[in-house]
Amino acid sequence: MPASASASASHSASAPGAARAARSGVPRALPAGASLPGVLWLRSSHSTGMNNCVETACPGSGPCVGLVAVRDSKRVPGPAVLFAPGAWRDFLDSLG
Repeated sequence: MPASASASASHSASAPGAARAARSGVPRALPAGASLPGVLWLRSSHSTGMNNCVETACPGSGPCVGLVAVRDSKRVPGPAVLFAPGAWRDFLDSLG
């Protein structure tokens, strides 16, 4: 999923339990307002001017390091979903 930077270092993940579950391959939702400090969200290059897309981020520190966070570009404050990198790749591959 090609992406261009959407510089928004906001929310979505200070829940260690959700991070552990996501590492097991099971996606976990993160509540709106949770925090991923310093994260750079990337918007898909397929996004339209109407923000009909998702944004992804890869936390570099904290309990969610090594996971892929995904959120709706229309709902920047959240919630978001955490995926293990392999599960996210499998999902993208299934799209063709």
